[in-house]
Amino acid sequence: MDNDDVISTLNDLIETCKDGEYGYRASAEHLRNAETRMRFAQAADQCSLATNRLAAEVVKLGGKAEDGGSVAGAIHRAHPKRLRKRCA
Repeated sequence: MDNDDVISTLNDLIETCKDGEYGYRASAEHLRNAETRMRFAQAADQCSLATNRLAAEVVKLGGKAEDGGSVAGAIHRAHPKRLRKRCA
């Protein structure tokens, strides 16, 4: 695996972590139970921490780190919002 492949793989992982962070934060906004909301916020923080660590490795290897999540993640997060609107 050459350097570009490693950077590409790390950037894929960054997108996955960003998707997780965004998903946990978006879900936490809709939770009524304070403890569960806190756990989701903590999970989002852990995803953010992983993103920062992965991004540092990408930079160390001379690459440019991804700065957002994936299109698939955005669609996945949007789907429950549309469903809630239909049910309201």
